[in-house]
Amino acid sequence: MDRTMILKELSDGRNCAQIVCGAFADETGYEMEETDRIASHFGGGMHTGQTCGAFTGGLMALGLTEKGIEEYAEFEKKFKERFGSCICFELLGRQMPMEARKSGKTLEVCPEYIEGAIEILEEIIK
Repeated sequence: MDRTMILKELSDGRNCAQIVCGAFADETGYEMEETDRIASHFGGGMHTGQTCGAFTGGLMALGLTEKGIEEYAEFEKKFKERFGSCICFELLGRQMPMEARKSGKTLEVCPEYIEGAIEILEEIIK
């Protein structure tokens, strides 16, 4: 999924967790509507700046494809190596998700985390 498509998805109201989890709907055997419901409250670090939604969306995809702890550890390691953290607040430059949305920062920085999570997961899942 390219950055233009990610920006459109975000602009259409999908969150980072929904986009990442939904990117693997075919591999999980779930419909996009189902993965969107599963991931609906995980965007923006569960709305509180905690664990990044792109990361938690990836964990959901791993679980739905029945991957184990080894794949989880690999995903976490690669995500942290690439971005330095799995914490939304830190990835947003120490800004809370609601503030970041209002200022446009999420559209500026989050597509990179979403795209990266998908790329890492493609290596692990496929």
